[in-house]
Amino acid sequence: MKSKYVNRLNNWPKQKKNKIESHTKDLIDNLQTKYATYIQTVQAIVETVTETETRISNLRKPGNDIDNIEWTEQVELYSNIKKSISSLSTTLKIKNGMKPRFVPTNDINDGEIIIGFIEIGEKIETSNEVSKVIPQAIYSDLSNPIKQTKTNDTREESSSDEYRNDYPVTIELNSSVKKPISKIIPISDEDAWIICENKLCKLKNCKVEDTLYTERVDDMTILGDGSILLLQRKTIYIKRLVGKRILNFAHTGSFIPQCIHVTPDDNVIVFLDYNGYVGVNELFRKREVIQLDTHGIVQNRFSFQYNKHAIAIAIIARNNTELYILFHDTYYTPQRGIIARIDLKTKTFYTDKVFTGAIGMTASKQFICHGLCFEPSGKILVSDQNHHSVLLIDNMKYVKSVYFADHGLDSPGAIAFLKVFCGLWMEPKYISLGTNDE
Repeated sequence: MKSKYVNRLNNWPKQKKNKIESHTKDLIDNLQTKYATYIQTVQAIVETVTETETRISNLRKPGNDIDNIEWTEQVELYSNIKKSISSLSTTLKIKNGMKPRFVPTNDINDGEIIIGFIEIGEKIETSNEVSKVIPQAIYSDLSNPIKQTKTNDTREESSSDEYRNDYPVTIELNSSVKKPISKIIPISDEDAWIICENKLCKLKNCKVEDTLYTERVDDMTILGDGSILLLQRKTIYIKRLVGKRILNFAHTGSFIPQCIHVTPDDNVIVFLDYNGYVGVNELFRKREVIQLDTHGIVQNRFSFQYNKHAIAIAIIARNNTELYILFHDTYYTPQRGIIARIDLKTKTFYTDKVFTGAIGMTASKQFICHGLCFEPSGKILVSDQNHHSVLLIDNMKYVKSVYFADHGLDSPGAIAFLKVFCGLWMEPKYISLGTNDE
C-alpha cells in the first residue's frame, strides 16, 4: 500500500508537467488563431479607410462640386465610414478576447503552484474537474497587461457604440398593429405623417401619436400650407384636414378615388376607378386621372383602360409631366406588383413600358411591392418586400439595389425620401428612419 502512494507521489510532478505543457500549447494555438483574426480585421479597416480617404480627397479637388455628388455615392462613403467604426469595435472585442485570464479554483496551493486554469474569450464555469496547473510566474506575466489596458478599452468601445446608434432610429408600433404601414410622408428627420391600418397618425420626435381624425384613411398627401388631403376609397369626397378642422375638398362623382398625390407646385393629382359590367358577369374597370388646384377645381382630366385585375396602390408624379402608378395585380396570390407610367402632357399610358421586378429568373412572379418614391436625381426607389430590398430604377429599368438584407432590412413596404441619409422605410410594426448601413 505504501509503495502505491510512493509511486503516485513520484509520478505527480511528471503528470503536472505534461498538463502544463499541454495547456500551454493550447493557449499558444488559441492566441495565434485570435491574433490572425485580429490582423485580418485591422487590415480590412485600413483598406476601407484608405479607400474612403482617397475618394474624399478626389472629391475635394478643385472643380468638383460636393453638393452635386450623387446621393448614392454619399451613402456609400458614409456607409464605409460607419463600417470602419463598427469594425473597430469588433477588433477591440477581439483584442480583449486575446487577453488570457487566470481563474483559480478552490484547491489549496502550496505557495509555489496555484491550481486553476486559463480563459481566453468568454468566461466559463469553474470546476475542479477542469482544473489545470499553471506556474505562478506564467499567471503573473499574463495578468499584468489586462490591468494596464482595461480602462482605455472600455472607453473606446463605449464611444463607438454611441456613434453607431445614431441611425437608423427604429420605432416599434403598438403591439395590436397587425398590418404594415401603407403610407409615410416625412416632415423632418424625426417627424412624419403615417397611415397605419387605415388610421392617420403623426410621428413626432420619433414617437407615434394618434390624431383627432378617427375616420378610415386609405391615402393622403400634404399641400404646401401644411394641410393634409385625405382619401377614403369608400366615399366620394376627398377631405382636407386643416389643424383640427375637417373640410370637404372635392367630390369625385361616380368614380372611386384610389390614390392621391401633390406635386411641389401644389398640383393635386387623383387616380380614380370606375367599375362596371359588360353583360351579366364580365367586369370592366375604367381609369381616370384628374388634376386639381388647391381649391379642388378640376384643371385637367382624362381616362383610359388597363388590366381589370390591377388595383392602384400608390402614385407619384415628376414635374407635372410623368405619373408613375404602383398597381397590385389581384389575379395572383400574393398580389404581384406592377409599376406603370403615364405621360401627363400627351395623356399617354405606356402599357409596353412597365416594371415588374428584377430579381430572379421569374422576377415578375416574385415582385411584391408596397411603395415607391423619387430620389434627388429623379430616379425611382422601389421597395421589394419579397427580397428584403429597395431597388433603384430609371426609365423603367433596374439600375441597382441601394438597400438590402445586408443592411438589416427585412420587409420594406411604404417608402419615402426626405433627403440624403434620411430615407424612410416600413416593416410590419416598425418604422426605420435613416440609412440602415451597419
